[in-house]
Order: sequence, then C-alpha cells, then structure tokens
Amino acid sequence: MIRNEMSHGNYEQVFVARQPVFTRKGTIYGYELLFRSGEAVLTARFPDEDLASSKVLVDGIALAAENVPENARFFFNFTQSMLLNESALTLPQERCVIEILERVPPQPSVLEACSQLRHRGYTLALDDYYGDVERAPFLDVVDMVKVDIRALQPPLWGQVLEDLKGRGLVVVAEKVETWAEYRELKALGYDFFQGFFFSRPEIVPGRKLSSGMAAKVKLLKILGDPNARPEDIPGIIEADPGLSLRLLKFINSAVFAFRSKISSIPHAMALMGLEPLRRWSMVVVVSDMDESVKGQELSYLSLQRARFLELLAGECDAPPLSPGGMFLLGLFSQIDAMLGMPLKRILEGMVLEDALLQALLGEECPACEWLHMVESLERGDWRTAGAVVARWGIPGRTAARCHLEAATWAGEKIWTLRQHD
Repeated sequence: MIRNEMSHGNYEQVFVARQPVFTRKGTIYGYELLFRSGEAVLTARFPDEDLASSKVLVDGIALAAENVPENARFFFNFTQSMLLNESALTLPQERCVIEILERVPPQPSVLEACSQLRHRGYTLALDDYYGDVERAPFLDVVDMVKVDIRALQPPLWGQVLEDLKGRGLVVVAEKVETWAEYRELKALGYDFFQGFFFSRPEIVPGRKLSSGMAAKVKLLKILGDPNARPEDIPGIIEADPGLSLRLLKFINSAVFAFRSKISSIPHAMALMGLEPLRRWSMVVVVSDMDESVKGQELSYLSLQRARFLELLAGECDAPPLSPGGMFLLGLFSQIDAMLGMPLKRILEGMVLEDALLQALLGEECPACEWLHMVESLERGDWRTAGAVVARWGIPGRTAARCHLEAATWAGEKIWTLRQHD
C-alpha cells in the first residue's frame, strides 16, 4: 500500500525514525517512532509537536509495523493537546504505548485524561524522567517510566530506579550510549533499554573471529574488490555452499519475481548481471554476521542506510561517491558492531576506493558527512540532517521519499532473508 501511494504521488513524504527498546534478555520489546515531514526537515522553523506526533499516528505506524515481530510495541510521543483530544483512540491499545512528552504539565485535566486512557486499556509511559519533583504527579497515572540517564549522575541511577520500582512501575533506561552503561544499568535492575549502545562495537580484548566468520569477512573483501575478474565471481560464491544455497533461495523468492527458476550462481549472474549479483551476495553475507536480535536490528539499519544513500546519490548532481559506493558505505557502516571488533582491523586487506575507506574510518570527507547525516536521521536529529541535505542541493521531499523507500526495501529484504534461512 505504501509503495503504491508513493508511486502515484499521493503519499505525503515523511521521515520516520524507529528506535528499538530492548528487554533484559536482549529481545525487542518495541520501537519508539519519531517523525518529521520532508519539507520541515530543511527549514529552521519546524511544525509544532502536535502536528509532528499526529502525523506519526497516520503515516508512521503503517511503515513501522511492516516486517517487525507481531508482539512488538510502538511508542508514540503525545503532547498535552493530543492527550486531551483523545488522539490515542485511533491506535490499537494492545500494540501502542502512549508516551507523555517532557513538556506536558501535570495539570488536573491532563492527569484525568491519562487516567481515562489507562482505564480504556492503554499503556502510558512518562518520557525523559530524572526524578524531577514537578512531574511526580504523573507517576500515579502511568505504567512505565523512561529514565533519562544522561540527565542523572551515575550514582543516582539506582536511587531513581528504587523509587520507581517501589511504586510498581516498569522502568526503561533511555539514552544508553555505551555497553558499559548498559551492563551497569542491567545490574542495577532496569527492565528495558533504549539508546545507541547496540549500534556501537562491544570491543572484547583478544577476541578472534571464528573460522566461519573469518571466511565471511574474506568473502566480503573479495566481493567488494572492484578489480575482481567477473568470470571469477560465481566460483567465489559457489565456494561457500551455505552462501550459495541462501542466495539461490533468496533470488528465487518473490522479491525478484523471475519468471523461471534460477538453478545456479552462473545462471543468476546471466539474468541479473555482475554488479547486482555481487551486491546481493554482500547483503546476504552481512545479514549473517550476527544472528542475535541486536544483529538483526543492525542488519536492518545497515540495509536501510545502504539503500537510502544509494538512492540519494542518484538524486545528487555530484555525490561524493557513486551510487554503488554509497551503497557499500551504508552496508559496511555497522559491521564493527556486528563483529565486536575495531573497524580498521576488519577492513584490513579490503580493496575499497580511498573516499569510501576514509568515510568508514570516520575521517573528515564529503562521504563521511553523508554517513553522519544518516546517523542524525536515525536519532531524530532532523535539523542536523536537513542542513546536510540542503547543502547538497537535494529537496527535502525527495530525501524523505528516498528514506521511506529505503526503509520499506530494507524491511522486505530482512523478512525475505529470515524466511529463507
């Protein structure tokens, strides 16, 4: 439905960022959805929070609900007026969490509206809490509290948790940025965790790749080599039976919709061409890097980044890398977090163009600016992302369309790959 509406130009282009909330066991509990329209992302004056949050109710859930676990919950930011005008009643209470924004005052009318929503079966969460007395009245009308650990000194993390647990509340530690913070918060007894700790490498000194993983990294290095001889690619892929099997299942799926069944890797290359085959092989290899829930989320982000950067490069007169190079930039950008190793070590011996390698290693260059832009979008930092898009002369509506297409594409690919494990 989304793709059809978009193709007819009727779908209002929006940026929707989804940020996962993890359980103590490392599974996905749900996603917080953040919204900004394509036009607004390029302007200094943003639409008010009511418009932004209301748009998510209409536009965001349709996109975010595709290809995610059926039991995943969705967190929606609610303003004061949205709580008072019963906007939540448009949402299914079994899937959605009403998140009360920091700037909502605990006025009697607001507290009564929250109580009514809970009575109707909705789960309510208090956002950005840090023990502030002014917002304490909300603690009697919510089920869950998201503690902003950045607003608290670490010695107070346990104290705030103890108070909230004493009230029988479920507690989420939000804005968790490092694995050290995650481990400490988990030890203290926090129930859920949100933040970008999962997308950073958990470096373990002395860690070595297993033989199977080392083979996958080696395969990536060969597939990524632009100087590799075309006639050698099928043999390289066929040398890994597991990859060959998965790739053939993947290519024969409905995603590609080939009329005839593809029976071999050379057959696939004959129908698809070298570069598409090379790219799809790398997609399959990267998706196999980390089979944990965290790894699946990183795979989705990597594919979304890859496709978004590729599409965006096609809309730019002089992108820092070719569309294919931008695809590789996004695809490889999370590989250090998947493997738990320094990126520089992983990339050793990989034949990549200098600008791509510089961007992956975080060196200042135009391509790195694009990667930072994608990271800003994922965090909901619309202003920073919009400034980069504007500097490269890309209309905000165009960038939003590319971002939406990339999210749908990545979700479809991850779902298809899981179906053909």
